[in-house]
Amino acid sequence: MSPHPFRFGLVTVSASDAKAWTETARWAEDTGFSALLVPDLRAPVPAPLTALALAAAATTTLEVGTWVLANDFRNPVVLAREAATLDLLSGGRFRLGLGAGNTGSGYADLGIAVESPAIRFERLAESVGIINALFRGDRVGSAVLLPPPPRKVPLLLAAGGRRATELAAAEADTIAFSTFSREHLARQVGWLDRAAGERNSRIERALRFSTPTSTIGPPIPAGAPNLLIGEPDRVADQLRALRAEFGISYIVLDDDAARELAPVVRELDRS
Repeated sequence: MSPHPFRFGLVTVSASDAKAWTETARWAEDTGFSALLVPDLRAPVPAPLTALALAAAATTTLEVGTWVLANDFRNPVVLAREAATLDLLSGGRFRLGLGAGNTGSGYADLGIAVESPAIRFERLAESVGIINALFRGDRVGSAVLLPPPPRKVPLLLAAGGRRATELAAAEADTIAFSTFSREHLARQVGWLDRAAGERNSRIERALRFSTPTSTIGPPIPAGAPNLLIGEPDRVADQLRALRAEFGISYIVLDDDAARELAPVVRELDRS
């Protein structure tokens, strides 16, 4: 299987005002990032789709996407409509990232009961089926997207366990592996390889990375494949090795890591 070219995503929450937000988007585009991504976290993190619409309006080639929306927080038909509209108005630059959700973030604020992992997975699988059908222009019950979407909006699925990995193998354009363990990453790649069949070569593989100096997001433990250490040349070699071993080509960096590793982005982008 030929490796996918490298792409870089910047996951950011720095939206103190419109000027700063658009400057971040334009910096990402000028630096060589493929996408600006917003997580689905409680305030002061901005509302993802609204912030991404402004970022798309301020740029010309930069993709915008979610990293990732919590499925339990949104009706799938409404979400498909919002996503298709943003993709249409951005000229085909939106990618929808979706996952089962982090039960420690936001459920209590919205008064949503935390169900078992099995129930949340079944809800996610149902939503993915509905959303992808609507993106293809199909009717689901009485729901249909109008105007019809000019393309199927690309779907990224976050996956940590076997069932989510197999769902991504069947339905996703990109799988975002959720792990800090090299051993678990290898298991997930094996599950994906066995489940995806002829789709395997078309599925992009993503992983969130950070550096020891990053202060954003959960700390990545020493020895994790996600931890990028050293000068730009060493980091570039580390990413090439991970792509060769696991097929990971979509490199997602937080704000701190992105600024620190901008030379690596410029060197590897699309290579």
